[in-house]
Amino acid sequence: MKTIYKYPLVITDLQTIQLPISAVILTAKEQNGILQLWAEVETDNELEERIIEIFGSGNPIERHRRVYIATIIQTIFVWHIYERMK
Repeated sequence: MKTIYKYPLVITDLQTIQLPISAVILTAKEQNGILQLWAEVETDNELEERIIEIFGSGNPIERHRRVYIATIIQTIFVWHIYERMK
């Protein structure tokens, strides 16, 4: 069955999260002070690792293939969230 789930993120340069295979990442936003990622998932699919990167404005970005997810503003901080492609 398809549904939309949310997954908490940690504000760190690189993290791996477990999503069902073929999940479609929709967006990321702050909710109640916690950075969350939303994805459309097939709940019956097995899990796979997905790599999420978070960059602050002005920080260098290494050369990797990645897909933009969202930009989040938390008080004075601005975070740019990407999925690194394998």
